[in-house]
Parts: sequence; C-alpha cells; structure tokens
Amino acid sequence: MTGVLLLILPLFISASLHMAIVKWDLLAFAKKPLSQPLFGRNKTWRGFLVMPPLTLLGVEIAHRLTLLWFADWAWLWPENPVDRWFLGLMLGLAYVLFELPNSWFKRRRGIAEGARAERNAWIFIVIDQGDSALGCALCYALLWPETAPYVPMLVLIGPAVHLFGNYLLFKLKLRKEPV
Repeated sequence: MTGVLLLILPLFISASLHMAIVKWDLLAFAKKPLSQPLFGRNKTWRGFLVMPPLTLLGVEIAHRLTLLWFADWAWLWPENPVDRWFLGLMLGLAYVLFELPNSWFKRRRGIAEGARAERNAWIFIVIDQGDSALGCALCYALLWPETAPYVPMLVLIGPAVHLFGNYLLFKLKLRKEPV
C-alpha cells in the first residue's frame, strides 16, 4: 500500500495546486476551452499548460520524501533526474488527456459542465474519479516498468484518493462541490 500511495502523491499534489490556480483564476490567458462543443467550457488549455509541470514538481517532492522517510521504496522513482522530470511531465499530460473522453461522452449525453447526471449518477462519479487514475497508471507502467505491478491498485485506489482530495479541496473552499 505504501508504494501505491507514494505513486499517487505527485498527482494529489499537482491536482490540488491546479485547483488553487483555477479557484484564484491564475493564468487566465490560458482559460480558453480546448473545444467547447466537444468537451465543454471547463476543459481548458490552462489544464494542459499547468498539469505537466505541476506533476513534475509533485514527482520531485514525492521522490525526495521517499528518500527521506521511505528509503526502501526509493526504487519507485527513476534515479536520473531527467527521467523523473520526463515521467512527471508525461503523468501530468496523461492526467488531462484521460479526462477528455469522459467529458466528450457527457456532452453527448446532454450533461452540462460541472453538473451531475440525472440517471445513473454514481456511474459518472466513478468514471469522473477513475479516468485520470487509469491514464496515470498506464503512464507509470509504460514509462517506468518497475511500477507495473502497482497498476491494478493504482486504478482501484486512485479514484478513492481522488474523492478524498475533492472533499478536502471542498472543505478548503477550493472546490464548489465535494464530489
């Protein structure tokens, strides 16, 4: 479980920082929808601009915390800084890319941005929390094969951590809704 949580930590950090950027409307010049008809107005260029470098930062923080407090788990992270940075950038990109199919599908179903489905809402909640977890788990497995055994747990636990993070951000007034 320790390894899974350490692998989730960079994404928890980057997603939390991203929500702060959204809340405080920083980098407003990039708050332009990727394609409003396809994905809605909430999927913007700002997410693509900030999530890769924020996740790179998250990977570096997680790597250093691992070395300090969980030295037996140091193998989770590439030793070479350039490899870690590349991993961080690609994780951030995977995070935002894997959110797009769900947004596209919800727009086709007539579900407005930020709204919940009237029918089968729980299915969309699960998908909303799991899309980026799946993308990031696959990214880890492809770019850092040592993490491949953790992919199933990342896919299962990632959405739960995402829900917890959403609730925490809601309590900190960085999110409008707890889910």
